[in-house]
Amino acid sequence: MTTSRLVVTAMLGTMAFLVMATVRFPLLPQASFLKYDPSDAVALLAGVLYGPVAGVAVVVVKDALFLMFRAGTPFGVLADLVAATTFVGVTAWIYRRRPGSFTRRLLSAAAVNAGIALVLVEPVARRASRGASPDSPR
Repeated sequence: MTTSRLVVTAMLGTMAFLVMATVRFPLLPQASFLKYDPSDAVALLAGVLYGPVAGVAVVVVKDALFLMFRAGTPFGVLADLVAATTFVGVTAWIYRRRPGSFTRRLLSAAAVNAGIALVLVEPVARRASRGASPDSPR
């Protein structure tokens, strides 16, 4: 990674932190802790421009800064780190590997991300809806 890419990646990480710290929308009025922040769009931009490693680096910088300056507990930051690195890393990797137009590459990346979410999240949600904890034996 060249010096200019490293500097741009660090600046995008800082921009993502500023977006995460200032722009937040509540998803449900009943759950005030559940908020949407568009900071992953900045990381996705870095991933599309410079590759998956740069996108994941932006997410790590963003979450490290948020943990140092704004977070009360590390649990939400850790959950965001896992979700955002998976989303940005997979999307950027698929975007770089697929031929075709911009739209076609992003749609194929979205399809792969949806498949990953189905495989990983759906079994946990199904077990939780039956009243069983995700860690209990089948």
